Amino acid sequence: MAAEAPPPPPTIHDHINYAATENNALLKTVSETDYAPAAAEQNKNYIAALTRQIRHKERHVEALASVRMKEKSSHEKYQDSTMRRLAYKMSGKRGEFEQKAAKEERDYFEAVQAEFEASRSLEALQKNLKEAQQTKEEMDMVLVTHQAASEALDKLYASVFDGPTPGFPEEDQAEQEVQSAKQLFNEAQGALSNEKQVVQILERTRQVMNYAISHMDDAESASRADIWGIGGSFADLSERSALARARDAVHQVEQLMQQAQQLSHETSPLGPMAIADGHFMSDMLFDNVFSDYAFHQLIKESTTQVVDASKKLVIETQKAKQRVVRWQGVADERRRTLMQAREKLQTIRRGVFDSVAGGLPEYQP
Repeated sequence: MAAEAPPPPPTIHDHINYAATENNALLKTVSETDYAPAAAEQNKNYIAALTRQIRHKERHVEALASVRMKEKSSHEKYQDSTMRRLAYKMSGKRGEFEQKAAKEERDYFEAVQAEFEASRSLEALQKNLKEAQQTKEEMDMVLVTHQAASEALDKLYASVFDGPTPGFPEEDQAEQEVQSAKQLFNEAQGALSNEKQVVQILERTRQVMNYAISHMDDAESASRADIWGIGGSFADLSERSALARARDAVHQVEQLMQQAQQLSHETSPLGPMAIADGHFMSDMLFDNVFSDYAFHQLIKESTTQVVDASKKLVIETQKAKQRVVRWQGVADERRRTLMQAREKLQTIRRGVFDSVAGGLPEYQP
C-alpha cells in the first residue's frame, strides 16, 4: 500500500491572506495608541525634573531645621533665664536685656517661618510628583499596548517582505512617508502634552495666587488698624502673620511658574512680587504713626505687585489654553496625515500581494 502523500506546504497566498487579516487588527491598535510614546517621554522628563527639585528642597529644609534648632536654643536661654534677667536688672540694663530677648525671639520666629515655607514648597513638589507618577502608570499601560502592536506589525511585515524588494520601489517610498509622518506627529503630540500640563499648572497657580491676594488684604487691614492704634500688639502680630502667609503663597507661585516655563518656553514670567518685610528692631525702637504709615505704603506696593502678577497670570493661562487648541489642531491634522500614509502603505502592500499571489479575498472586519 502506497504511503499517503504529505500535505502541501502553505502557499504565498495563504501567508498573505493570514497577514492581511492580522495586519488590519494591528494597524487599528497602533493608530489608537500613537500618542503614547511622545506623551510618555514628556511625562518621564517632568518626573525627572520634579525629582531633582525635591532632592534640592529636602536638603534646604534640613539646613533650615538645623538653623531653627539653633535659634530655639538661643531664644530659650533668654526666655527661661531668671538669673540673667535679674543680673541685667541689677546692673541697670534691663532695657538692653529686653532688646536682646526680643531679637532672639524674632530670629527664632524667622527661622520657624523659613522652615515652614520651605516645607510647604516641598509638600507641593511631592504632590505634583505623586500626580505625575499616577499619570505615568496609566500611560505605561497604553505604551505597552502600542509597543506590542508595533512590534507584532514589524514582525508581520518582516515575515512577508523579508529580503530585498527591488521590484517594488513604491512600497519603499510609502514606508518612508509613514516614518516622516510619524516623526512630525510625535513632535506635535509632545508639544500638545506639554501645553496641557502647563494649563493644569497655571490653573493651580491661580488658586495659590488668590490666597496670596487674600493674605495681602488681611495685612493691609491689620496695618491700617495699627496706624490708628487699634488692636495694639495684636494688630502688629496679625499684620506680620498675614505677610508671612502671603510670602509663602508667592513662593509657591514662583515655583509653579518655573515648572510651567520648563515645559513651555512660551510661558512668560509674571514680574516682581516683593512682599514687604519690616525690620524688627527698627519697629521696636521707632514704632510710631509715621513708621507705621511708611510700612503701610510698602504693604500697598506689595499688594499692587501681586495683583498685577495675578492679571498677567490670567493672560498667560488664556494663552496656554490657546496653544493647547492650536497644537491639538496640528496633532489632529498630523494624525490624519499619518493614518493616510499608513493606509497608502497598506494599499501598496496589498497591491504587492495581488501582484505576487494573484489577488486576495475581500477582508471583512
